[in-house]
Amino acid sequence: MSLSGTPLVPGTHTNWDYNVFKRGLEAATYQDLKLIPVVDEAMRLYNQLTIRKAARVTGTTLSATSDGTGLTYLNIVGTPVSITPVHSVVPIAYSAGMQAQQDFDISRENAAGITASLAELTEASVMANFQTATQFISDTDATPTLVRQASARLFANTNGNFGPGTDKPFYGFFSQTQLPNLQAMPEVNSAEMRGDSENPYVRGIWVKGFGFVLNISTVVPQDGNGWHNALLVPSALVTSWNLRSTVKELDQELATMSIAHNNMGSGVLHDARILVMRTTNDAS
Repeated sequence: MSLSGTPLVPGTHTNWDYNVFKRGLEAATYQDLKLIPVVDEAMRLYNQLTIRKAARVTGTTLSATSDGTGLTYLNIVGTPVSITPVHSVVPIAYSAGMQAQQDFDISRENAAGITASLAELTEASVMANFQTATQFISDTDATPTLVRQASARLFANTNGNFGPGTDKPFYGFFSQTQLPNLQAMPEVNSAEMRGDSENPYVRGIWVKGFGFVLNISTVVPQDGNGWHNALLVPSALVTSWNLRSTVKELDQELATMSIAHNNMGSGVLHDARILVMRTTNDAS
């Protein structure tokens, strides 16, 4: 007489498996705010905000014998910048049954998700201003030559008030496609070139001579012209808020609806203070 049977095999005899879920959820990832904390902020815009700008005037050198009758007088009235608000919304909904059958708080998890999503959406809307800037240069990649030419032009456009050798640095915003090229540049990976440390051989000459504050973003705007990377100073763009980001919940019948929204506007304030570097290569 013998006894025989079939062994239980984990993963095969699924009726005997015990499936355990980790409490809570692993959060999704979103683009952090990089541009909005940098640019200048204006007053509340309500229906529309108009910012008055003074025009830059120049002088004329006359000869000692000139009586000045041929001088052309300049109009000091600048061009106003108008900013119109837009409303950004991220909505989600889930059933009361789903909420009741979970061992974690769906409301809290969803609130964190839609808040991060709204931040990414708002950052993308502010970066869209890069596409409207008229000062730009183009190349297939962010080469050292491209970045240095952009830095030189922006330094000239701001009449030396911002950039290398000053206490008002440039801010660089580049798409992730250009990260490999940027990592090969001394301006990015050399502390002595950035100005983070001082080389005794060049102390007082090239200290803080090349650096810019580098930011990599996945929401840098892209269109048929390529990626619109940019070097800028904070006053190049302006943002204005009617309603900062807020989350609301509404229970309606058997569904819970959550919405994150804000109301704000953004625009190019000083076009000469932003230099766009268009690149077309995809490093992904």
